[in-house]
Amino acid sequence: MAKHTNTLVMQSGGNTAVFNRSLFGVVSEALGDQAVGKVYGAVHGFEGLLADELIDLGTYSVARWKDIARTPGAALGSSRHKLAPEDVPAVLQVLRSRGIGQVHV
Repeated sequence: MAKHTNTLVMQSGGNTAVFNRSLFGVVSEALGDQAVGKVYGAVHGFEGLLADELIDLGTYSVARWKDIARTPGAALGSSRHKLAPEDVPAVLQVLRSRGIGQVHV
């Protein structure tokens, strides 16, 4: 049996009308993949990743996802934080501690 790997989704940059629709697509596909364990979302992109502020997106109802998909903006909160070299150890620690092997930005 294949080992499950967790997935992380982040929203970054300027909010657009398709941000949440894209989030919905990535999460839907990940949740339907038997090789994926949990699907996390980072609150405010890299800032949330650095602070280990992750949400288990698999706990959202279908109705909530339908609402998110048709709402403009960034449901997770966006960020324009650029990772600095000194951020890398903290990022890797969070990814390892949460068993995350895939990241979608």
